[in-house]
Amino acid sequence: MHYLNKSLLVLIFFIFFANIAFGAEKIDEIVISGNQRIEKEVFFNKIQSKKGDDYDEIKLSEDMQTLYKMGYFDDIKIAKETNEKGVVITFVVKEKPSVRKIIIKGNSIYESEKIVEEIKIKKGSILNVFEIQESLRIIKGLYIKKNYYNTSCTYEIEESKKNSAELTFIIDEGEKAYIREINFEGNKAFKDKKLKKKMESSEKGFFSWLTESGKFDKNLLFVDSVEVLNFYKNSGYVDAKVSEPDIKREKDRICVTIKIEEGDKFYFGEIDIEGDILTTKEDILSKIKIVKGEPYSQLLLQQNITIVSNLYADKGYANVDVVPLIKRDGTNHSLNVVFKIDKKEKVYFDKIFITGNDVTRDKVIRRELKVYEKELYSLTGVRRSVKNLHKLGYFKDVKTKIVESTSNEQKNLKIEVEEGSTGMFTVGGGYSSENDFFFKSTLGKRNLFGRGQSLDLSAELGEEYDSYSLSFTEPWLFDIPLLAGFSIYKLDKEYTDYDRDSTGYSLKLGYRFFDYTTSTITYSYDKSDVNDITRETGDPIYNYEGINKTKSFTIINKYDSTDRYYNPTEGKEYKFLVEYAGGFIGGDIEYTKYILEAGHYYPLFWKTVGFLHTRFGYIDERNSFPLDYERFHLGGMYSVRGFKSKDITVYQDEAKQFRIGGDKYALFNAEFLFPIAEDAGLMGLFFYDAGDVYDDDENMFSRRLNSSYGGGFRWFSPAGPLRLEYGRTIHSNDDSIGGDRWEFTVGIMF
Repeated sequence: MHYLNKSLLVLIFFIFFANIAFGAEKIDEIVISGNQRIEKEVFFNKIQSKKGDDYDEIKLSEDMQTLYKMGYFDDIKIAKETNEKGVVITFVVKEKPSVRKIIIKGNSIYESEKIVEEIKIKKGSILNVFEIQESLRIIKGLYIKKNYYNTSCTYEIEESKKNSAELTFIIDEGEKAYIREINFEGNKAFKDKKLKKKMESSEKGFFSWLTESGKFDKNLLFVDSVEVLNFYKNSGYVDAKVSEPDIKREKDRICVTIKIEEGDKFYFGEIDIEGDILTTKEDILSKIKIVKGEPYSQLLLQQNITIVSNLYADKGYANVDVVPLIKRDGTNHSLNVVFKIDKKEKVYFDKIFITGNDVTRDKVIRRELKVYEKELYSLTGVRRSVKNLHKLGYFKDVKTKIVESTSNEQKNLKIEVEEGSTGMFTVGGGYSSENDFFFKSTLGKRNLFGRGQSLDLSAELGEEYDSYSLSFTEPWLFDIPLLAGFSIYKLDKEYTDYDRDSTGYSLKLGYRFFDYTTSTITYSYDKSDVNDITRETGDPIYNYEGINKTKSFTIINKYDSTDRYYNPTEGKEYKFLVEYAGGFIGGDIEYTKYILEAGHYYPLFWKTVGFLHTRFGYIDERNSFPLDYERFHLGGMYSVRGFKSKDITVYQDEAKQFRIGGDKYALFNAEFLFPIAEDAGLMGLFFYDAGDVYDDDENMFSRRLNSSYGGGFRWFSPAGPLRLEYGRTIHSNDDSIGGDRWEFTVGIMF
């Protein structure tokens, strides 16, 4: 062996000096042979050896290894030939076959097309072992997303004669793994059940196939551990520590353990204010919602920092800095908090940019804003502006962003709107509880030419009801909040015991005097022909036979602070209406009608909404005979559900054949609304209704109210609003009315 080593050294020494003496061989040419699909340029870009280089076997060996690592070749050989110019190097390669077909076997959780779409290797590509291995990893990752942690995957290759191959992935999916146990260690203040409610992850339950309980997500578990920690810190345990989840897997069983160090419980102590005080310390402290002696909470502390910051931001101090200084009193387990305020300089709005309004004109948006360029910054004004824009009903979404300007004393406001559909042209039909089946054609636009004007033209033909109408409204006449509009109509309606053919028009003016408050006055003219009376001769209805003209003024004072045009989630609605007909105005019909209405939307929990509504009406008849179609009736979709339209009424005769309506009524509604598909505008609801109608010789609430309960759906669909509701009678003052009733409206506004 020693002799061989000496001989090898002598050979190397000889070669080295031979190269020096005679000069190293130069590479004259590099040839690629055997490649069918791989372009030659790929080879030349990968290898180190170049034409004109010294012939170097070590470098050529490294080039061979580089080409093998590409994964495209089954065999590579290097041939050497010498000519008078130098050495010709030939790389002789045998390419791996191309993928003719990819087959997935053993899969049931995922469709084969989904797996083929996700994996690295593709049909028609060269059979690359590295891409196959990466595809195996991707397949296992897909199954892990579905909680299949024991999935295994192998592959088979079947080559054909045309240098192509069929690649088959064989999957053993195994059993789905669920979280079977979530355990806590070290918790004394709160039971496991309480802590589990703070987590989105949960243990597998009986209805896991429906609720996905027990689903394992490592990232979600980490977030859950943070939520548990936040719960402790918001419950007074400021020193609490929560470990990352310890996860143990056993086939289809996953056990999670979270360790907790609670520490001592602390409470809020003294609360004080320091620094720049705008009004008085007492005034600011009165706005802070922290009570001495209640458990310390980081969340509550942050909320009060926001409250104080917003107080200053509304006065123009948008850059205010509110820092809570906390002093620990270990003896009393309390934390004293001093809010130190540095108001900094006042901030003004420089520019207000509006984007996204391809149709709506800038001025239609700007006139609803409560903030203005070159005026003081106001956070409340920004929020009111967003609310006002939502109430228009023109936009799907409204977003605002505060953007830095040229100095700290100025900020820009960017308002981005997403326009929705404000026009509708429909030719179709539907069903309503009042008019049965009907045909309706409507052309309507609530934002005409982007000016905020409304135009509606409609025709409705039903079994007992035909109507045609045209109306127009300008909400900002002369660029001030002066509303002006008109409408004309023709109505033919068949009542139970007579027919009424009417034509008429109305003119209205309104003004927004205060925030949310509008007053409107309307002059109306109606000409009605009452005919085909089926009551007994001499009945008071015969006083109406023929032409009746009604002229009236209606004054409506309305307060509306709801947050949205459709499906409000909060806010109040109040309306007081007085309609005076006849008298000094003229006409054949004389009466004074009063209606008082109130509604309140309450945001509740989980994006649910409560709605309370009440309405009272009274008519003072100045004619000597009842005003049938001007008096009051209840029942149906928009009053007391579970009763037919106008079933709750006053009759002229004991046999209850002829309705004359009441001269007063009371109505109460309570609704609980909850989102089913929020993005699609689908809401569900439960309701309770109560109401009654009284004759002129009856006192209101002289008997138990008719009442009902039920539920339903409301969907503001792309084709228009839809309501489907079921009412069931609780109490009826008339055994002949009420019961169970489904009602719906399609394609008409409500």
